[in-house]
Amino acid sequence: VLKSGRTSPYFFNAGLFSSGSALHKLGKAYAAAIMSSKELVDMDGKVTFDVVFGPAYKGISLGALVCSALYSDFGVETGFAYNRKEAKDHGEGGILVGSSMANKRVLVVDDVITAGTAIRESHTLLQKIEATPVGVAIALDRAEKRSL
Repeated sequence: VLKSGRTSPYFFNAGLFSSGSALHKLGKAYAAAIMSSKELVDMDGKVTFDVVFGPAYKGISLGALVCSALYSDFGVETGFAYNRKEAKDHGEGGILVGSSMANKRVLVVDDVITAGTAIRESHTLLQKIEATPVGVAIALDRAEKRSL
């Protein structure tokens, strides 16, 4: 049973990318897909986003990998940010960690999209801080719902 409540005959577990080599290859694959996107890269070869956002939980490590691979493989320097499920009241505090996303163009990176719930939650969070979501990079689209 999936988070959406639907039953699926298969399960995609991004948690199985659990070694240095697998994570390295995964980050490179995301970065290559992003750099080949006409929506995320302009005619001059520059990305159309300022920050990579990895929503909790799996999106956090994926976002970090993607940010690193974009830099190492393509020389693209972007910010990286993620959220916590619960706000922290000590240290840096709050729910958001990393690069400021206020008034920035943001690419959301996650593992799977099923019903779009997590992406809608990210979109709402980004709108609250006046960030502009410009795209979503995922490994698997279950294509169960088309209206996000």
